[in-house]
Amino acid sequence: MFFYYLLVTILVLSAFYYISKSELTFGADAVYYNIAAEHIANGDGFYSETKSTPTKAYPIIPYMPLYSYILAFFKFFTRFSNSNIIKISNFIIWFSFFISWILIYKKLFKKNIIVFISVSFLLFSSGLWNFLNTSLSEPIFIFLITVWINILIKYQKQDFSNYYQFLVLLILSIMITLTRKIGHAVAFSFIIFLFIEFIITKQKKYFIQSFLFAFLYLLGVGTWLYRNYINKNDLFGNIGKTVVSYSKLEKFFYSLNWSIMDSLGLPSIIETITVLFTLLILFIFLKITLYKNRSQIFEWIILFLIIYIGTIVLYSTFIHFSSRSGGYMRYYSILQPIIIPLILYIIIKIDSKIKVERILKYFFIALIFLSFISSTNRTKNFFISLEPAQDNASFFEQVEKTLKPKDFLLGNHYQPISIYSGHFCKGIADADHIKRLMLMPEIKYNKAYLVLAKKSPFSKPYVEILENTKHKFIIENENYIFVELDKESIFKEARK
Repeated sequence: MFFYYLLVTILVLSAFYYISKSELTFGADAVYYNIAAEHIANGDGFYSETKSTPTKAYPIIPYMPLYSYILAFFKFFTRFSNSNIIKISNFIIWFSFFISWILIYKKLFKKNIIVFISVSFLLFSSGLWNFLNTSLSEPIFIFLITVWINILIKYQKQDFSNYYQFLVLLILSIMITLTRKIGHAVAFSFIIFLFIEFIITKQKKYFIQSFLFAFLYLLGVGTWLYRNYINKNDLFGNIGKTVVSYSKLEKFFYSLNWSIMDSLGLPSIIETITVLFTLLILFIFLKITLYKNRSQIFEWIILFLIIYIGTIVLYSTFIHFSSRSGGYMRYYSILQPIIIPLILYIIIKIDSKIKVERILKYFFIALIFLSFISSTNRTKNFFISLEPAQDNASFFEQVEKTLKPKDFLLGNHYQPISIYSGHFCKGIADADHIKRLMLMPEIKYNKAYLVLAKKSPFSKPYVEILENTKHKFIIENENYIFVELDKESIFKEARK
């Protein structure tokens, strides 16, 4: 056991040190999480950037709040810069995550070689390391699921009779769902699992627990959904349907394929067999659990995976279809620590005396090998692709000190500018859109500023703003320029 802890500690610390010297990567989700955290730390609540406008304050609906509250905790109790808060919180979460999974593997498997293989997959999973360098909710989401599984194992050893552990599982389920909406898969799979146990054993305690868990879970999460409804008449946030040329059957097939590919980190060369692979997994697992030694933990895992992957596949099929490299890859890539032990368990339990099962056993071993090679290669490429961090701390410290809550900030690289400054930055690389932004009431009633990222490919329209309007220079470094815009001249420029 000590060897695994030592190995994980060395590798995670080394990775953290290396990543801490690199530039953070961002996305639109990261902006909302961090801006909401800024408002929470200031006592405003879970609001978007328009909380600072003089007329309206819009609560954030599409995103769940827990990750922003964690960031707000660090912002409130420390004086670290936003980038350092992101890196430190990620490190704490990931280090705890890796240690927790070692505990789970030791509880699930008696053979050290299986534990070693599981830990190796964990350490070289590209889908996990990618999140150490960004500001998204996936790290805390998968960490909470890890804690949940640890408690479930203890609860199962207590014959599902420890009500303290039942309460902890309930609270964690609510927290997981308040981190990402797909977290409902944890609670629903547990509710179904308890009901199945009631059918199999005829023990009333499973039925009572299933009903009580469902009621209290829906009450807890429902409180947040009610907040969404009374604020915006919307429970989950409307993303809108996508219009693509694929039929629903094609979208279903592609979505299911990609879910298995990304969950296992498999290379694209074997994409055509992943649906068959999924069906074989389900068939063999059901055969093992029904006719051989039952494992209640793995039964819950398979239920969780079916609901988790099934929800995303159906959502992609009927509502919001996205390409493999689009929005859903990161949903699946964090599943690898859960799926790999399931496959290893199946390999162990397969009866090699039966020819068909022996062939399938070799098939699974080959997939495990391909998955490991592919994941290791992606992890290597991820670390190679990291760019050295730019020294912009003093620049954005000045930006943050200058900006007041209701000030208007315009910029050509809005994601890092928003997160580093702690102030929502508006702007894209479209001159007409920029002019519309400059006519917004926020500029009329408050001060307006511009942060120009010099090396961004989208800088030309913003350079023209500086050339054609009056402005007050505040601070500049080799990467950015920060100026205060003159209201009269920008309104004049916007009306041209």
